[in-house]
Amino acid sequence: MVNLSIPNGGVSKDDQAVLLARAHKAVDPSITHVFRIISRADESLPSEPIKLLEVTPSTAASGIIPVGLTAHPSSGIYFKSIVVEIHPSELIKLQSGGLTLPKDWELKDKIDL
Repeated sequence: MVNLSIPNGGVSKDDQAVLLARAHKAVDPSITHVFRIISRADESLPSEPIKLLEVTPSTAASGIIPVGLTAHPSSGIYFKSIVVEIHPSELIKLQSGGLTLPKDWELKDKIDL
């Protein structure tokens, strides 16, 4: 049982990011890659949401559109989150600098699904 008296259920943001990515992949099997996005200024703060970049051919190529989600403790998700879905063609643009993340956001490691 998780001790809810510890902030964020006592779990790390990194562990929560992996759990969230895998849950999204289970719901949408077309997701090919999930990357962690971090905020260079605020990532260490517990109030800073988990940010994921999900690559899926089932989304339209419409740019970087962050979508905020609330925490869901009953599902084991104790942090707010932000998800950005992009088309695979946009990942190439993002990696080459033709598409950019919001200011102060940085693309980090790919999460093993």
